[in-house]
Amino acid sequence: MSRRLTPRRLAAALALALPALMAQATPTPDDADLPDTAQLVQAFQRTPAWQAATLTRHAEQAGLRQGLAGPQEWTASLSTQRWRQTDGGQPAQWQEWELGLDRSLRLPGKRAAAEALGQARIASADAALQRGWREHARQYLTLWGDWQRERAVQREAQALVALLQRQAQAVATRQRLGDAARIETAQAQAALAQAQAQAEAAAARAAQQRRRLDALYPGLPTVAQAAPDGAASQPAPPPAAADAGLATLVDAQLAHDAELAQARREAAALRALAAQEQAEARPDPSVGVRMGSSRGGNERMLGVVLSVPFGGPARQAGAEAAALRASAAERQADELARQLQVEAAHRVLARDAAAATHQRQREAAQRLTDVADTLARGFALGEGSLSDLLAARRLAHEQALAAAQAAIDWRVAGLRLQLESGQLWAWPGTGAPTPTPAP
Repeated sequence: MSRRLTPRRLAAALALALPALMAQATPTPDDADLPDTAQLVQAFQRTPAWQAATLTRHAEQAGLRQGLAGPQEWTASLSTQRWRQTDGGQPAQWQEWELGLDRSLRLPGKRAAAEALGQARIASADAALQRGWREHARQYLTLWGDWQRERAVQREAQALVALLQRQAQAVATRQRLGDAARIETAQAQAALAQAQAQAEAAAARAAQQRRRLDALYPGLPTVAQAAPDGAASQPAPPPAAADAGLATLVDAQLAHDAELAQARREAAALRALAAQEQAEARPDPSVGVRMGSSRGGNERMLGVVLSVPFGGPARQAGAEAAALRASAAERQADELARQLQVEAAHRVLARDAAAATHQRQREAAQRLTDVADTLARGFALGEGSLSDLLAARRLAHEQALAAAQAAIDWRVAGLRLQLESGQLWAWPGTGAPTPTPAP
């Protein structure tokens, strides 16, 4: 049904079109800032996993000192006995004693093998600490992304509420002017109430995700504030990076992969252990001195003792077993590298797919918003029904929400790729402050 355009209807049309224009003119707020490396170090140091990995490194440092010192130690011995002779003649008795001091001699090459093993174990502990850092960073990024998705839902819900509030006011104005039926006012109020309930639920979910993030990583700043009412904001895209091919991005991820580094260092530690076992297959000789007195001091003794043990099959079997374990660990590291290469390529493709999905979702949201705005202008001029307009608004809102979440997915995928490539939250190294070991 067509109606003649009057000044009152023109004012109502402008009232219905104004919310969309205001939403487009509202500036997009900046996305939530991510904490820097120093802030993450402070937060992660408070976690038991970080402290356990740090204490393990301290233990490996003590193990290096133990290996350098070696198991060779001085051994002192003292024996004493009393003799008594009763056969024939006058009974006689005398005191005898003997004092000994022994120490094994470390064969050449064993200290160097122990030092290499200790350094390899410290490097493995460093890799475990780095892996713990990367896992914490991944977890934080995942939780941060979940929080951002809920905030996107909250922003879109608030934008819809603001839009429907102005639309309900415009419909109420038209009803007072005699251009709208009461049923249309009821429909507008019902749609507004539904949107308000959805906005409250979205705000509760966003707050819950924020509390979860704060509970696991307290003290990290999250400076982002909720968007103003009516601002259906989009998060910022991933930071621009140098254009690189798939192979280059995969190699960069493998070069900074903490899990692969730990596997390779553990294999290197086992190889160093095999070298030490091979060196220990040659037993260490021992040398000592003996001095003593017998027959009541009438006889005195001073001598040198040299003992050379012969290595048995157990030592050689231990060296062989250690070498086989090292070879197995190296093969496992190679297999892990193959699997991580596939995962690294998948991250690159996932980021590109997220970017394409975001673009399509955004275009679809814009088209549906244009359709809803067109219906709003037509309804204000007397064309169409409020039911069709509200249905178009809901559809446009759902698509805008999908576009906002796709933008978050795109950003998180880009940040995850930067994290795995060492460009985000780079490993600070063992020079970073570490907790004091517990007594």
